[in-house]
Amino acid sequence: MTNPVQERQVKEKTGRTVNIRKATIRAVSAAVMMVLFILFFMDVHPASTGFLGQTMAGFQFFPALAGAVSGSTKAILLFTLLLLLSMVFGRIYCAVLCPLGIFQDMMIFLSRRYGKRKGIYPNPLKAYPFLWYAILILTALLFFAGSLIPINVMDPFSIFGRFCTLLILPVLSVMNNLLVSIAEHFHLFILTPVTPGPVFWSLFLLTYAWLIMVVSMAFYHGRLYCNTLCPVGAFFSLFSRKALFRFTIDEKLCTACGKCRRICRAGCADPVAGKIDLSRCVACFDCMDVCPEKAIGYRATTLSPGELPQNPMKKRLQKRTFLLSSLAAGAGIMALGLPLRTALARITSKTLALPFPVTPPGSLGIDHFSQTCVACLACVSVCPEKVLLPGLTDYGLAGIIQPGLDFNRSRCAYTCHACTRVCPSGAILPISLMEKQRTRIGRVVFEEKRCLVYTHKRDCGACAEVCPTHAVHTIKENNIHHPRLKPDACIGCGACQLVCPVTPKAIYVEAARVHETAAPAYFQKQKSKSPAEGMGPEDEFPF
Repeated sequence: MTNPVQERQVKEKTGRTVNIRKATIRAVSAAVMMVLFILFFMDVHPASTGFLGQTMAGFQFFPALAGAVSGSTKAILLFTLLLLLSMVFGRIYCAVLCPLGIFQDMMIFLSRRYGKRKGIYPNPLKAYPFLWYAILILTALLFFAGSLIPINVMDPFSIFGRFCTLLILPVLSVMNNLLVSIAEHFHLFILTPVTPGPVFWSLFLLTYAWLIMVVSMAFYHGRLYCNTLCPVGAFFSLFSRKALFRFTIDEKLCTACGKCRRICRAGCADPVAGKIDLSRCVACFDCMDVCPEKAIGYRATTLSPGELPQNPMKKRLQKRTFLLSSLAAGAGIMALGLPLRTALARITSKTLALPFPVTPPGSLGIDHFSQTCVACLACVSVCPEKVLLPGLTDYGLAGIIQPGLDFNRSRCAYTCHACTRVCPSGAILPISLMEKQRTRIGRVVFEEKRCLVYTHKRDCGACAEVCPTHAVHTIKENNIHHPRLKPDACIGCGACQLVCPVTPKAIYVEAARVHETAAPAYFQKQKSKSPAEGMGPEDEFPF
């Protein structure tokens, strides 16, 4: 027979194994999500990237909200599902679905591993009582006014996307090209070089400073960003207080040893008072793992800590009222959001500086794009031509860091629609390659007084050679091929602007405020085989 001490040790060991398993399941789930997020932003496999963008990335809070307000049925369903998850399980989103939250957990793990953390993580509620919800209110007000500036800056999904796109991806590109050079030196052609995108130092430094801030806060203060600055965490805290499943402390078993308080990454456990601040709890399950008395549980309950038992019927009515009111609030947000944003966006859109940025195909136009893009830069990371580039203030009060097409650096390839398959917020809608090839995102403009053909009286024809729809072609006059336009066939791909050899450009693309459907590709009719009479389809380029 075993003595009581041995029985207690076996019981503790068995209970701890069960609790570790729960914490391990959460950690493994979060790790899998992190790997998928990295694969998504790194665009390792194009087909998988598109699938992840429409599923996993579309399940993020602000992308789902932006898509729901714009009227997307799929986004409405995803946003409703997020609300239900938070009402049932609390801030489980912050634990296993938020990439920046998982990234902070990695920093917390490193902090514990190398012993850099000293003492107890502070409770931000005591130090910053109004900052958290003030940021949430400001974000909501500006969002419904048609401005995504707070979201673009503070959204955890967008922040993590910029970490990957602006910081990690360029480094990986350089490392890949270095390995290509080494392999080719030994006559091994097993890798493919990649062209890194341009580095915008203002955005790079801003993103790097944000990385240092997030890493420092997580390394020394746990989930401080989540419970102090993050508007998503503030929103879900409103529901986690009354969630169906909650963490509770059994005061009969608790000995106030303080282990849960020392391990809590959110600073929300108070064993002396026998309470857990559910609004701050990020559902990491660490406290259950370390509690020697197994006094902390995660169970279905309708009582908040410290509440007295109530009549069962009254509890059910309260629960039903909370669920119905929460769903009604979510439905009201989506129902009133679109007309309110449309009306108020007329004011904010007037602040856009001319010329307007050219928005990607599938974005419907500048207003829809600027009011829906959360600046996660997923489209930038997958663009093979590196024509999609982020800008700081290209969209004025509508948003910052939102990308646009820069035709002075590259062109939108006629046979590519990668960006239309990855956008999680619906700012760029999924369209087929055939639809993309008929979508006019801009109109071509030709300045004769700048063109070499007119200023130097000699052939050039570079713009006509690269135009995929022959909206730009040449006509032979006085033994010189002069550029001519067929504007209805132009889709605004920017190829002509890219290759124009003069500065300022003699031919360029102006953004279409609202995207249109272009006419079919234009091809010149063959007139004659005589060079003096003109060019046929097979003789498009004059030299």
